[in-house]
Amino acid sequence: MQLAKIISKIAQQTASINPTLAARLTLYASGLHPANINQEQIDQRLSALEKGPRAADILTKRVLNLMDTVNRQKEQILTLEERASVPRVDRQLGILDKEAIVQEIEQACQSRKPFALALVDIDDFRKVNATLGHKGGDLILELVANVLATNFGTEEDFVGRYGGEEFLILVRRRIDNFSQRLDISRQEIETLTHGLIPGLKKCEPVLTYRQTNHVDEPPQAVTVSIGCGTFRTAPESASSAIVKVDKASFLAKKLGKNRIENRN
Repeated sequence: MQLAKIISKIAQQTASINPTLAARLTLYASGLHPANINQEQIDQRLSALEKGPRAADILTKRVLNLMDTVNRQKEQILTLEERASVPRVDRQLGILDKEAIVQEIEQACQSRKPFALALVDIDDFRKVNATLGHKGGDLILELVANVLATNFGTEEDFVGRYGGEEFLILVRRRIDNFSQRLDISRQEIETLTHGLIPGLKKCEPVLTYRQTNHVDEPPQAVTVSIGCGTFRTAPESASSAIVKVDKASFLAKKLGKNRIENRN
């Protein structure tokens, strides 16, 4: 079952017991396009996140459009595939695969122009799989990929799956507000999953998995740890740049998870 269908079903199921959440999910139709985000809008959105209910309205309104956004990106990437006859997309998530995102980073290094890079790692993903099953885990992966692709999916920004529950984000323009944009994504992932997991537990095939395996309760929300860096002087290679943000991501986990650490 696709993520969009799951969300719609959750909205229907929660209508009688939590009409506010159901309305937030159902009424989502529009939102700020990430390509047009400027510093003022970032400040406004961060301010909204601190105000509670109003933030939830903004964030949950965005959920129902996530799949549409990524589906469009899938079509664009698949078109590129057909032209180049080279696999470049992770077919599960609709974002660049490991080889493609590393290639883009390598080109950024060779260009000798400044760029920003981040490694996003889902916290405690084994627990997510253990308590929601692999189908539930796949849906969480889709949601995280969709949030990142929505916030960074432009011609000059690239999002790719580095492996398992790890993602790489490459930004070659507008790098000065990179950390703020990452933090918006981090908070959105936590807020959206906090609203979706209770309903997800009641949906097939997650419900059957939980009843059959008698598993523990899933986390209340899914969070991510992010390591990032701005490279104003080009590193020697993509691998050396990735190592630096990977170390920063590891530090973020070591310091408590659900946070961003800058390798600078």
